[in-house]
This record gives sequence, structure tokens and C-alpha cells, in this order.
Amino acid sequence: MSNPFQIKEKAGRRISVSPIVNSLREAVYEWRKKDYDSASETTKSLLHFWFEEEHKDFQYYFAQREAIETLIYLYEVEGLRNFFDIWRKFDTAQKIDPRAAEEVCSRYVFKMATGSGKTKVMSLAIVWSYFHKLREPDSPLAKNFVLIAPNIIVFERLKEDFADNKIFNSDPLIPPSWISDWNVKVLLQEEFATANPDGNIYLTNIHRLYEKKEDEEENPIIDLIGKKPSGAIEVSNKGLIHQILSHRDLMVLNDEAHHIHDEQLAWYQTIVNLQSQMKENNKVGVAAQLDFTATPKRQTGSMFPQVVVDYSLAEAIEDAIVKRPILPDEKSTKDFRETPTDNAAMRYKPWIDLGVSRWQKYYSLLSKTGKKPILFVMADDTTSAKQIQEYLEDHFKDLKGKILELHIKVNRSGDISEVKSNLEYLKQLREAARKIDSNENPYRAIVSVLMLREGWDVRNVTVIVGLRPYTADANILPEQTIGRGLRRMDARNLNWCEEVDIIGTPAFEEFIRQLEKEQVEFETGTMTEPPAYKVVYIEERKVDQFDIAIPILTPAIVRESRNIGNLTINKLEKKIIKRKKYKDDEIRNIIFIDALTKEKVDEHTYRMEYPKNPESVISFYTKIVLQQTKNTGQFATLYPLMRDYIQDVLFDEKVDLGDKQILKQLSEPETQQTVYDVFSDAINKLTLVEQSVESGGEYLKVSQANGFEWSGDVYDGEKQVFNLVACDNNYEVRFADFLEKSDDVIAYAKNNRYVHFQVEYLSYKGGMRYYYPDFLVKTRGGMFVVETKGLEDLEVARKDERMKWWCKDASKLTGQNWRYLKVLEDDFKKYQFKDFENIVSFLGK
Repeated sequence: MSNPFQIKEKAGRRISVSPIVNSLREAVYEWRKKDYDSASETTKSLLHFWFEEEHKDFQYYFAQREAIETLIYLYEVEGLRNFFDIWRKFDTAQKIDPRAAEEVCSRYVFKMATGSGKTKVMSLAIVWSYFHKLREPDSPLAKNFVLIAPNIIVFERLKEDFADNKIFNSDPLIPPSWISDWNVKVLLQEEFATANPDGNIYLTNIHRLYEKKEDEEENPIIDLIGKKPSGAIEVSNKGLIHQILSHRDLMVLNDEAHHIHDEQLAWYQTIVNLQSQMKENNKVGVAAQLDFTATPKRQTGSMFPQVVVDYSLAEAIEDAIVKRPILPDEKSTKDFRETPTDNAAMRYKPWIDLGVSRWQKYYSLLSKTGKKPILFVMADDTTSAKQIQEYLEDHFKDLKGKILELHIKVNRSGDISEVKSNLEYLKQLREAARKIDSNENPYRAIVSVLMLREGWDVRNVTVIVGLRPYTADANILPEQTIGRGLRRMDARNLNWCEEVDIIGTPAFEEFIRQLEKEQVEFETGTMTEPPAYKVVYIEERKVDQFDIAIPILTPAIVRESRNIGNLTINKLEKKIIKRKKYKDDEIRNIIFIDALTKEKVDEHTYRMEYPKNPESVISFYTKIVLQQTKNTGQFATLYPLMRDYIQDVLFDEKVDLGDKQILKQLSEPETQQTVYDVFSDAINKLTLVEQSVESGGEYLKVSQANGFEWSGDVYDGEKQVFNLVACDNNYEVRFADFLEKSDDVIAYAKNNRYVHFQVEYLSYKGGMRYYYPDFLVKTRGGMFVVETKGLEDLEVARKDERMKWWCKDASKLTGQNWRYLKVLEDDFKKYQFKDFENIVSFLGK
């Protein structure tokens, strides 16, 4: 299981079927290493903020990072805004026929696996386009956007993220100092409102843009799943279209965009109309069309040629961004046979019973941590769905009255064949299906012929039972079928390898195994054993005896950004640099130094280029210092001071900042590091303020922690409040066993992230970070915070000192003795301590 946040090296990447994608990955990788060379200041600032600053409890996946980087690289850096130019530069072997690409504007297709966060990339693209248009002269991008969903199910999901600017307020998308410039209004299709002159996001279902004939009645089914597109296209809601087209700029973002693959389809024609009418407005047309889908394939199976990002399902499984799909092994189903009967429940009984049995195992396990697993049965038709529901209700008490069955008639391709349903009933079903993950929702299973294609993005499906005999003409792909169960329940818990069981008839399994051609590796299991992970939860019987209470103290270090206004040149250390002389077209060997460890991380030879102007260099220096010291909104204050220091103090003589020799020297890593160190040290002394620590008498109790799942090592310990001790490594298992057997230890706890005990500290780079120690130990002699990790880096000493400081404050304010103790593995092995007091007397001096 790889780290989904870590930058992927070129070697070892899964090869895409698209030669363009493979070439682009290499180009973007090199561009990233050069700190986004040739990008605008706006772009660099956003990329640095998104991916280089530490955001509390949030980090973008590498797949999301690479997606937005690729768009920016193509659009801004390379200026490639049509497929032919992209093909000519990146398909050097000319394996793709460019004539196969239908496009009317700058179109970029993002193939991103279900659950990998396409919506996050959309939001990144919107923010980049908006601020680029706002801040960069002659920007070709847009401040107005139309975000199109294929049906109401997808619309509702997007609405949860975008309505009232929710995603822009909750995610670290906008640098704090830029928030006042963000003036974007989100207009929903059912809430027609006046547009904002500064920026708008129109979120609409695609069929709202189709022609609606005068005699055509409202159709709730079509609203629910989207109708089969026709060839004709006109504007149905002329007010909405007129408002969209009234803007001078526009970007189009299509979610689940595999629907856009045929020139005869209405969705495609809608984009054509938007482009042609926008071109009449601004002589340019739509700024860009961004298409997002997990399955950018034609019905023939071939991939859209315009794909520029390919994050496959195989990679998403490997990175643990989605659940790991498990198929039954041969032994589990070798005796399964279909019974010749027209009752679907009896016909498919072996597979249905196995699916329920697996679901029951998941329910027994996950209910202990407050999660509700969902069983999803894909029936052949509505009659079969009703028969299966009745069978489940009659034979399984834990499912009686808890099955959601959607009896809407569709044909084998998933399209509507008959519509005679009640609007209010359908709305209730849609709401129940959308919120099925919630413990307040009564349903534990869904039996349906729908919900197969997209949009039903629930997280708690743990078992899929497939009974549909898919035909060759069915417009459904295996990715879409298992995609309904791939989203993780707890995306932040990378120590839990989540699973989804895929059970079905031989025809269904053969259909699913087509994914193996795309490098998806299916594991198999006996289906009789419980899931291959443990659940960790509080055992109430232990709480009174073994609970540990941690005093809640106010922070000892706070940052007062307003103090930066007191910084003057006289308070900056004078580290004089001698001027250098450079030859024109000089070849340089540039060594990249890790700012934290000071170690060499890369070396690159290239021809030295002159920076464009002194303003951009000073601006770059200022932004980096503010980012490193976590001070936002202070650019205007620091910029003139940075300019004057470099001009008057940094070198061995006063310099002209317009001198190309000086600009070249300012590009040197050693010059940059000198300036960063001087300013960071001075700013931290001013802005990081120590304050008196106080206690309000409140305590954080280990027993308040939520339950969680764990795929790593565990230890069955009694003298702690969890049922199991979740350990990060084997040494922690051995240390927990030592604590368990030490007579002088009254109670202990592993400080997992669900306990939430953390202490702020000042990192080596001057930023505020949080330290999570490993163990808490209660003895007759007092309380101990214990660290067992042996990795010694520049941060460790700072963590150690801060934890000692915290223990002194806790002891003073509570009257209870707290001490910090470090027990490294080498010492633990070497000295064979007999009990905890022995460790304290030996290592606690």
C-alpha cells in the first residue's frame, strides 16, 4: 500500500494506454522540480499554497495535484489549447489519430478513478482560473463557470460541495490574504437569481439545457437519472442560457463526462452551441472545457483521445484511496448453480445468501465503531428486484424493514422503458438513497436495477451482489458497476485497508474481471473468514479502572502576525554575501537542498537564465518567507523591507536590483537560503510569542475516543480502555506487552489520532506544528508521556523540549506529577528492563 499523498517518481508508474499521458507525466514531473518555471506569479503562489504549505487535517492526494498541475502546464506554460497541438508535442510516435478527436474549444479530459476526488480538482481549477483572470494582465481564463451534471443524483452531490461556496470555505483553496478578492456567486438550477458582476458558478443538470417540447410533461425519473439524450438541441430555459451567455468569459466543467462522446448527442451539441455563441460575444469562445470521468470511453471501449490525465482504478486501489475489491475464491462458489425458476430470489439464492452472510460479518464488526455497512444487490429487472426484496425481508431478521427497493422499469441498457411513478415517492427514494450512509437512515440494503452508472457516491457499501446478465449492447462498464462500492468510509485512516466484496453469477464475475485488462488486481477470499482487519473501540467495562485523563492546557506558543509590522532593517541579521561575476550563457550545476534537513536532494545541470525583472524576484522571496513562517496577509508590509534589505544590506556593496548579474545571483540556492534564514529567524522572534499556560480544570479522557478500524499490528492488552492496542510497528507491540506485564504500571494508552492528544511546537522551519507522542502511562509515582520512535531528525529535539515543557506546566497546574520519557528501541533491547520503574531510573535522568 503506497502513500497517496507522496509525489510519484517517474520510475515505477503504471503505464497509461495514452502515449500523450505518459509523455505529459514526465514533462510535468520535470516542471515541478524546477519550481513551476515560466508559470505566472499567481499560478506559483496558488501551487505553493495548495501543495507546499501544511494545512491542518487536510492534504491533497498526489493524483489531484498532478491533475491540476497538468492542466496549468498545458494551458499556461506550454500554451497548448487544442488537441492537435497537444498531440503533435506529446504523441511523438503518433500512435493516436488526431482526427478521432471532436472538439470545438480547448478541451481537456481528466480520467480519474471513482473516489479519487474529481470534485477537488474542479474546485482547484475554478480557483486558479478566477484568480488568474483577476490578477494576470490579458489572462485568457475565466471568472464565470458552468458546472454540468448528467442527472439529478450527480447534481445533488455537487450541490452539497458547491452550494453557498461551501467547498471554497472548507478546503484550503484560497490563500487567506486573497479571500477578500474572492467574489463568486453559486447559482443553482432551481434557484434562478441575478448574476454577480465579478464571478459566477452555474450548477445545472444537463437536461435543463435541452429543448422541452410544449406537450412534454415533467418526468421525475428523468430528473433522477437523466434521460437518454436525443439529437436535437435548443435552449429550454432561455433565461438561464441568456444569463450564462451574457458574460464575457466562461469555462465549462462537465462531471461524469463519459456521456460526451458522440457528435449526435445533445450534451455534445450543447457545448457546440455555448462555444459558438460565446465566440460571438468575445471573439474567443469558451476559455476551456474540462471533462471529468472515471470512464472516458466510447461504447467500442476505446479511450477518448483528449485524455491528458489518467489516474486509473488500479492506481487508486494501490494507493488505498478506494476500497480493495475482493472476489470469492473458486472453493467458495464451485457448487453454486442457478435454479430454473422465474423467481429471481430462488434462481440466484446461493449468491444472495453468500452476500448477506458477508454483509452480516461486516455489520458485526463495523457496528462496534459506529459505522453501518450497506449491502447492494443489482437485480435484472424490477420484478426480480421485488422478489429479492421479499426474500430478504422474510428470511433475514436483521434486514426486515430495512431494504430500499427501487421499482422503476428500465431496459437491459439501463435506460427508462416505462414511466408511471409518483413524483413525491421518487423524491423520497432519492433522498433515502443519497443519505443511506447515515445511522439515522433506517436502510441497510438496496435492491435496484438503477444507480449503476454514476453519482450515487455513498461510502458504506461493503458487499455488492451482481445478478444482472450484462449484454454486449449494454451501455454500462465494469468500472461503473463496482464503482458504487469503491468509496472509502474513512479516507483519512490510511492504517485501515478497506475492502468491498464483489459477489455474483459467473456471467457477472466474467464481466467484472474485464478490469484485469486494465491492471486491476482482484484478490480472492474464502468468504467464510471475517474481514482482514480489526476494529478498535472502547470497552466500557475497563473505563473506571484504566481510563487516563489528560489535562487540557492553553497553548504555550501563539503567533501574533500583527507584530511583523515592527520589523525593521536594524533587526535583521547582516549576513554579507560577496558579489559574483557571471558569464553570459553560463552553464550551472544547481544543487537542490532540503530546507528542513539541509541535505542534498537533487542536482540538475541547465543554462542559467536571467529572471525577468527585480519585482518578480522580490515578490518570490517575500512569498516564500511568509509561507515558511505561516504569516498570511502581510505581503504589503514585508515586500518593501525585503527589497531594501537585498538592495542595501545583503551584498558587500549597495546594488542595483535591475542589474542582471544581481538577478542571476539572487537565483542561486545559497543566496535564497541566506535571505530565508535571516528573515525567518527575525520574523519568528517577533511573531511567535510565548504566553503563560493556563488550565481551566478540564481534561481529555482516552475513553472519549471514537472507535476505528486497523489493518496494522495489534496487542491484546487488558490495562487500557480499548479492546486492542493499535500499534504502528512490532516494537510498539513489544512495548505494550512490557507495560501490560509491569506490576508498577496501573494503566496505559496508545495515543492514536482518535485520542486527539497533541501539543503545538515550533518546527525547525519556524512553522507551528503538532506533536503526537506515542504512549501515556499511569504509575503509582505519577503520569508519563512516552516516546518510542527512534528516527532522529532536526524536529526530534524540538518535540522533546516542547513535551518536557508541557509536562512541567501540567504538573504545576494540576498538582499531578507528569514526566516525559524517551525509550528508543535500541535501549529497550539492550538493557532488558525488568519493570517501568527500572526504565525511569535508567533513562529518566
